[in-house]
Amino acid sequence: MSSSASWVEMGPTNGLAYILYDQGYDVWLLNTRGNIYSHKHEDPHIRPADYWSFSFHEIGVFDLPASIDKILQVTGKSTLQYVGHSQGCTAFFVMASQLPQYAKKVSLMQALSPTVYLKNTQSPVLRFLSLFKGNIRVLLNLLGGFSVAKDNKLIKQFHDQICKSNQLGSEICRIFDYVTCGFGWNQFNNTLEPIVAEHSSQGASAFQIYHYSQLLSNQEFAAFDNGEVLNLQQYNKPQPPAYNITQIPCQVALHHSQDDWLASLPDVQQLKDKLPNVVDYSYIQQEGFSHYDYMLSQNVQGLVHDRVISNCARYGHK
Repeated sequence: MSSSASWVEMGPTNGLAYILYDQGYDVWLLNTRGNIYSHKHEDPHIRPADYWSFSFHEIGVFDLPASIDKILQVTGKSTLQYVGHSQGCTAFFVMASQLPQYAKKVSLMQALSPTVYLKNTQSPVLRFLSLFKGNIRVLLNLLGGFSVAKDNKLIKQFHDQICKSNQLGSEICRIFDYVTCGFGWNQFNNTLEPIVAEHSSQGASAFQIYHYSQLLSNQEFAAFDNGEVLNLQQYNKPQPPAYNITQIPCQVALHHSQDDWLASLPDVQQLKDKLPNVVDYSYIQQEGFSHYDYMLSQNVQGLVHDRVISNCARYGHK
């Protein structure tokens, strides 16, 4: 739902992309298919149902490998470092499990709030959507169509989960990203609200949200569940296959926090136990530090960035 703007919207002081550039790194900002910076298609007449028929699986098996190939071609390097937040982590672990040869091209992957196992998620929206397993028409209606609408029905239904009565006038309360993933008011500089609001809900497929809600029901990190009949056709089994992350060859650093609705402590610990090469594990115990605070917190430098930069120097390369 976010875009590359997330890495720079906080400006040169707190934007991680700026900080890494100042450290001498060649910084590439990726955009997922369907957002405002990556919205075009080779077929200008493609139907919306076909255009938006993708999840983080397609981003992992098609888009990330193509991006890695392009970056290495331009830079002349043999490996690179990867920093992902939220879905950026999900898609990476899909790629690394399905195409381990690409994981070998990554010297270090740093996962900020990795949304992989979601059994213990506290997101009211995802828990609600997980109840509609197999009923895609209901989900499309709730989300506003094949593309997640900025004014979908779920915002009004759940905005009181992130906003108290005296905050309901804030634009933050009308943004699906934060209604779904939570918002850290304690860490937020309110003067930046117009900038944050302008760079939120940048475009996403309803199937991305649906796939995340399935992870709650299946309690596995698994491929998209098309229903038993279509699963038999696509996977040759009634249930979608789980992604095997136990053989991922690259080094991984995990960063998560106690008040993150999506990347809960037991779920991230499960991820840590399955990965074979975890070189750093950071558990942020700052009260109120939530899912988007890796981008928006006024304290992000000391809580996140300093450790990310240290890991880059210790385990990766420029």
